[in-house]
Amino acid sequence: MARQHLRRARKQDLSAAPLTVGPPEVGAPTLTAGEIAEQLRPFAPAATTIERIRHWTRENLSTPVENHHGGTGTRRKYNTSIRYDAAVLSVIANAGLHITAHRYLLDGLSQARRALQKWKPAESRGLYLEIAYVKDSGPIFAIHEGSVEPYPNARLSIVLNLAEIFLEVDQAKSHASGQKG
Repeated sequence: MARQHLRRARKQDLSAAPLTVGPPEVGAPTLTAGEIAEQLRPFAPAATTIERIRHWTRENLSTPVENHHGGTGTRRKYNTSIRYDAAVLSVIANAGLHITAHRYLLDGLSQARRALQKWKPAESRGLYLEIAYVKDSGPIFAIHEGSVEPYPNARLSIVLNLAEIFLEVDQAKSHASGQKG
């Protein structure tokens, strides 16, 4: 049974992953915190999302690509992929976990970003991020495709349904775009 689990779950190394973004590409679309919040209404009220994005920026969990140190009244601009990061972080925050107190969640967010690069909505058959806690060990992260069999010997596993989160972000974006036009 344990061997079966190991075949399905991809083991990920927990090396540090860069959380900063490169310089914006000329002409690449960007979003303000308000625009992100509008697109993520299914996850939290807009005002809550705006405050969370500002907080996550202060805590270096998200990085704007423009006006990073713009000061009061300056609208920071973020890469459009932040929608997915903010959605995953919102799901975790909505569950009652204090994100900045658990900096290791950045590793989980890094895993979610890698999974997003491979995710295809039409072919989605389940994509999950598991955060497992094993006695005398730090958190273990695993990406599962298809179904989830919790990490062996875990005392606690938290599973995020990334396919559902990503799909909801895409649907919310389409809905927000339709209301503007």
